[in-house]
Amino acid sequence: MSPINVRLVIVTAPELGYAAEDNFMLNILASFAEFEREMIAGRIAESRARLKARGLRIAGAIPFGFETDQRTKQLLPKEEEACIVRWMFERAAKGETPAAIAEAANALGYRTKLQTGRRSGKQHGGNIWTARQVISTVRNPVYTGQFWDKGGARFGRHQSIVSSELFEDAAAQLLARRTRTPGKRYEIDWPLKGRIECARCSRPMTPHTIRHGNVIYRYYRCRSTAGGRAPCGRQVSAPAIENAVVENIAPRLSIHGQEAPIWDSIERVVYHYRTDGIRVSVTLPVQPEKETGSGNSPVSPVAES
Repeated sequence: MSPINVRLVIVTAPELGYAAEDNFMLNILASFAEFEREMIAGRIAESRARLKARGLRIAGAIPFGFETDQRTKQLLPKEEEACIVRWMFERAAKGETPAAIAEAANALGYRTKLQTGRRSGKQHGGNIWTARQVISTVRNPVYTGQFWDKGGARFGRHQSIVSSELFEDAAAQLLARRTRTPGKRYEIDWPLKGRIECARCSRPMTPHTIRHGNVIYRYYRCRSTAGGRAPCGRQVSAPAIENAVVENIAPRLSIHGQEAPIWDSIERVVYHYRTDGIRVSVTLPVQPEKETGSGNSPVSPVAES
């Protein structure tokens, strides 16, 4: 692609050319612009810190159960919604599942918060409740007079909707229903991670998962944007290609006396989506030296399957 000529024109200043004094003027203007940007960023950070220290709301969407003061923009309980919030917390504290709470809320005609965009004037929200939205509501410390913060919850000056005891009881019931340790992710093994590439574009294929219910499906997908090119999007089932590598390579490695795990010998796997075939590069173990003193160095044969 041929280069595009770009020229800077400042409408509030005389037209600048390419002389030394013109370049000097551009550097001064750029320095002032950077200085102003950093000053604005610093003022915003200081303003946010002051609001946090005073326990005030900074920004963000208005939580269900609250409205904002027109002058201060701080949270105020909205009683018709606050009653629904208390109702959800009480049912959660009794051990009801979020799905059951959402179903009951929808049956009673309760809907999520209806908000109007300040600039566009468009309304959004007012939908039926889901189990995930119920969980998000019951876990939100804003209803106890606090705010979410990076380090956890921070003190807020707005009026609480539920008591700390009710909040903790509901949280305990949700925690008791967990099937795994909070914060711990499922460990998924990807033996070909960093070793498999797409034959079409010669770029790496990265791990990708799709969850359907309680089942996790694993894939290797070509989604790299290296070289400024769009990814080709080809993918292959991870178990299928891993099993194909084992079935085709393991017998060949055993012939050469390979006792280490097969994945330690795999160097590269190239996936051909058109033929649904693979090309595997492996490293064979070093053979012991013969009596003549000559030895065999490691080789990387290519196995087709």
